[in-house]
Amino acid sequence: MGELLTVKTNTELKESDKAEIDRLIEQTIAWHSKNGAMIIKLTMDSVTALTASESRAKELAQQSFFKRAWNNLTGKNQKIRAQIDVDVSRVQYASQQMIQKLAEQNLLTFDLITAVNNKLNTLVLEIDEEFNQIYRVLGAFFKQTRSDVVQLENRLDKVERNLELLNWKATIEYQMYDGKEYAYLPDMEKIICIANDFLHKTKGIWSTTDLMLLKSTLAELGLSIKQSISARSFYQSLSEKPILIERLFDGISLDSLLAVEPYQAPVLKGIEKTLKLHSEEKYILESVKEQLHLAGVSCNERDIQLSLVHQYLKNHAYMNSDVEVNLFDFVVELLVDLNMIHTAVVIPEESGVENKKRKVAGDYDLSLIDMGENRLDVIEAVKNICEISLIEAKECINHVPSTILSRVTKKQANEARDILIAAGAKVIVKTYIENVHIVTALKDGYVKLKAQGNFVRVGEYVQKGTILAEISDVELTKPKPPSFLTGGVLSNHSKLRSTVSGKVSSLLVQNGEKVVQSQPIMVILIEA
Repeated sequence: MGELLTVKTNTELKESDKAEIDRLIEQTIAWHSKNGAMIIKLTMDSVTALTASESRAKELAQQSFFKRAWNNLTGKNQKIRAQIDVDVSRVQYASQQMIQKLAEQNLLTFDLITAVNNKLNTLVLEIDEEFNQIYRVLGAFFKQTRSDVVQLENRLDKVERNLELLNWKATIEYQMYDGKEYAYLPDMEKIICIANDFLHKTKGIWSTTDLMLLKSTLAELGLSIKQSISARSFYQSLSEKPILIERLFDGISLDSLLAVEPYQAPVLKGIEKTLKLHSEEKYILESVKEQLHLAGVSCNERDIQLSLVHQYLKNHAYMNSDVEVNLFDFVVELLVDLNMIHTAVVIPEESGVENKKRKVAGDYDLSLIDMGENRLDVIEAVKNICEISLIEAKECINHVPSTILSRVTKKQANEARDILIAAGAKVIVKTYIENVHIVTALKDGYVKLKAQGNFVRVGEYVQKGTILAEISDVELTKPKPPSFLTGGVLSNHSKLRSTVSGKVSSLLVQNGEKVVQSQPIMVILIEA
């Protein structure tokens, strides 16, 4: 493995400081070497920090692995980490060493390196030539590392093959989506179906050989794997046919996507932004349209949406969505991003909350699902439970669902739960190994939870596709025609179906209650 770029900085680090940082890097990798999702995040954090300007690097230091992965350091180590947070020289050295040591331990896989290369190719470059030189050297390093990975795997004697994957490839031409065989789908729909299928067939664990099988599968379906594709064209297809987003995420919980920074998984964060512009951020789209209308400028809503997503990625993921990359490389990056959230083990951000959590070890987590109407009371409750400042408490609950307590005893979790419920919040207690899926309302209306066994109850195990509830346009007390007629759904009713398999943990609304779009309805503990 060749040496990575030696970053030139205005401040030369002392050898003792370098040694301290090296030890922290090694400790961090040891903690997370079995967590594929975290390895992806560490790599993306490091690459982004190395190619960033001074101001951007300082910002990244406050939110990347420097915060996430080193959140229980004390004493001298804590001092070194604090220096990293404010010194770009230390940021870049730590990032460089992280990449180098991940490569030395063979933790940079073919697919991850491909995703990094895509990131470098679509990066919004800085004006400073020094940073662009870093970018060029990084690109050469990762290309060489990917070649080394392929050669290493070719030398290994692997007789096992993924039989399920081989059978899938052999019958791929007969697979169907939306009433059409895969071979006759538009290119973007082929990519989406193949990516989701491959993820589930491999269960998120694949080799370079498996990826080469994927490559030949794409070619057999008529896709030119050497052609180029841009993220913007991908988002345009999703915007034109939003149901494709559901197909892409079929069987994949999006809960952990909230904990992913835009620059770590830019393709998925662009999709997330697309979804938000159709729901809670639709007002942004409407505001732009209104201003253009007042100015007498004709506009296309889809073009405005794509522009907003493009600017979001440019400013938060440092990505130019207009840049084209190789189609196969794009599919691999999409898989890396999907697998990051599909197999994620949630690692909470560092804060005063986390420091308090670690004082007592247990097997239970307390998660805040909805703050209710008394936001200030909930913030005060979190402050008292975690013994932190009001500012830290507010930051802790900025994004729900949010883990308030982690790895505490059941008694502690239940006591804190009662306090938060009294403050008007909706919370759940679960074991730390359980994943939570929040079922939300598809539209405004009245929720129907009971109908002679048609809907689920707390404690019931459900499969993907199970009808959970129904959202009606009219109050349940008013006369209306039956809504469960065979073969059809009435226009003023929407059946709420589960997108995951697991156990219904709790109901967050009452039968007949009026709800708004995206309001949490119930909680499902996802099967491992």
